[in-house]
Amino acid sequence: MAIVIGMIFMPNLTMLGRIIFSVIGSFFAYIIISYIYKIVFLGQSRLTFPLIGIVISMLLSSMTTFLVSYYNIAQSVNSWYNSRLYRVSFSDVIYFWPILLLLIFLIVLLRKQMDIYSYGHSITTSIGMERIHWENFYSVCVVILTGLSVAIVGRIAFVGLVIPHIVKLSIGKKYAASIFFVPLTGGIFVLMSDYLSRYINYPFETPIGVVIALVGVPIFLYLIRRGATVH
Repeated sequence: MAIVIGMIFMPNLTMLGRIIFSVIGSFFAYIIISYIYKIVFLGQSRLTFPLIGIVISMLLSSMTTFLVSYYNIAQSVNSWYNSRLYRVSFSDVIYFWPILLLLIFLIVLLRKQMDIYSYGHSITTSIGMERIHWENFYSVCVVILTGLSVAIVGRIAFVGLVIPHIVKLSIGKKYAASIFFVPLTGGIFVLMSDYLSRYINYPFETPIGVVIALVGVPIFLYLIRRGATVH
């Protein structure tokens, strides 16, 4: 929605401008989700947090569709909005690499803190871990990477919900190891979905978000049934 607002008021919005709007929107969405969770649902199942995210995503998506229709900019945002990866050029990705490499370096360097963080509030606090600082650090990393990805690629749902839990079922709750396996698995999953989207209705291309949702929803429901997203 933030990118669409930027396109409305700045028709010649560059990729760098799109990234800025997207990261701002990513922070805005995170603040809303966190606020609702802490005020209304704190102490509930951990499954509540991603479900709140899904509800907020549906609301913002509806508002975005309204803005696109009202200002008649569907043609301008169509290729980005529907996540057609073949239209992403190296000149687009070049804005992404410096921040991506910096965040990857920081997360890999500090990955073992994730294993300590996973022990829960009481244990980590008793051993002297500044839990709130680490929580803020990892949250900022996720928010920035999400904003960058959406700005360059477009809307792709369920990857962040499904892939980490698939990896967790495979290698266990080892966050230091997941740092390497989750991005690799997620990238392979997106690429496979992209190729499938090109041939599922050949010679026309199906938006990759549709293919990922068709695969991701059943897997997510299965994970809920298994309780993988709760523990």
